[in-house]
Amino acid sequence: DGYSLLRRPVTFDADADPTFAAPLVLDEREEEQLMDANKNWYEDRSSGGRTPGKKKDQSGKNSILGEYADVLQVSNDDTIANNNNKLQATRQNEEDQQLDMNQRTLETLDYPLVLRALAKECSTVKGQEIVLNSHTQSDKVQAASSNKDFDDDIATMPLTASSVTGVHHRYGAVQEMQRLMEGRVSGWVTSSRQPQQQQQGNNKGKKKAQRKPLGAPPIDGDSFDLGPIFDIIDEGKVLEGPEILDITLMLEIAYDVLDWSRALKEFNEDEEESSSSNNDLQQDPFVELPRLTQSITIDDELFHLLTNAFDDEGKLSGTTFPGIGRLRAKVRTYKRDIISSIESILSLPSMKSKLAVESGGSLTMEINGRLVIPVQQSYSNSVGIVHDASRSGKTAYVEPSEIVGPTNELRQAEAELRAEEARVWRQLTEMIVQHRDEIERNVASVGQLDVT
Repeated sequence: DGYSLLRRPVTFDADADPTFAAPLVLDEREEEQLMDANKNWYEDRSSGGRTPGKKKDQSGKNSILGEYADVLQVSNDDTIANNNNKLQATRQNEEDQQLDMNQRTLETLDYPLVLRALAKECSTVKGQEIVLNSHTQSDKVQAASSNKDFDDDIATMPLTASSVTGVHHRYGAVQEMQRLMEGRVSGWVTSSRQPQQQQQGNNKGKKKAQRKPLGAPPIDGDSFDLGPIFDIIDEGKVLEGPEILDITLMLEIAYDVLDWSRALKEFNEDEEESSSSNNDLQQDPFVELPRLTQSITIDDELFHLLTNAFDDEGKLSGTTFPGIGRLRAKVRTYKRDIISSIESILSLPSMKSKLAVESGGSLTMEINGRLVIPVQQSYSNSVGIVHDASRSGKTAYVEPSEIVGPTNELRQAEAELRAEEARVWRQLTEMIVQHRDEIERNVASVGQLDVT
């Protein structure tokens, strides 16, 4: 009967949940406004970007005195601006001379080459940024002029120190890291994170907390690149699965770093207790590395929500979000009922005589998401709603009347599911936005450990 653009093989899988894309923007009202974007653009282009009836000159100052007064005002402003520019230029020249001397010294020592080599050793984007941004002296100049120690804030802490105390902190951290990486420290790191299924309340087969030997910080496995993720948020868009999974992985690693830092403190306590009881020589305590992690904070609600947001297939979890789970079950039930109904219809003796089976092929097809069967044209109106016809006109593709209502209910349930998933996507994005500052500080702490 020829080819049809409408008819498709049946994709009506009752066991497969429908998938919907995340909403485009975080603000639901803004998404509705996007629907009128083309209309607004056309109206603006039609008017030439001008407000009708607007005149170029609204001041009415056409007298010679008014123009002369404007000239005087401009002249005075120019004089003041020129004096200010000269003063700023003098100061800038003095600073540039000092910067040029410092820059020449660093280049003579191949300092930029050393920084590039160090950046290649960093596994995190934040660590690489800390290293590569230190080749300029802008941070030092700003710190000297404002008498501010940037080490006070982990988010602004540069590679090089601006004070003697900062130098001691950095060398102390390097020495402590060297002890760990050389295996000169005995101890264990106990994980306080629970597996995902236990967080969801399934305690069957509960395992003991994992323990690992105390060594280098557990920061491998992710680049901690927040830039592209927060760029999406800054544009007012909604984060989707991959971005939210990246944030989740960052939080999980930050959680492991806290466990690692806690193990360092426990090592200090054990060493102090052992030395006092046995008069043994006490190893130097870990001070600087725990100091780099003290800014790491993880909101329990956010962590629990993100770590349980997705199922094993990478879709939004129907367990964590019961509304999605109920609607998915509702959609599956409708699909099963529709498939069962159409199979029953096709098995009826009265229907078999009405089917158009000369062309062969499947008796069930799909048109725009609705199941149809091939019926002889003369019986089409008595069977149901016609959605397509063959080229010869002998065969009509009809949706049986018995499944029209259930299919409409299925479409309504799918629309409700799509809306509920959009709400959840926005909820996850808004939660991340609310904790953006602490996430960035966590990543900054991990970056400092990476550099060390």
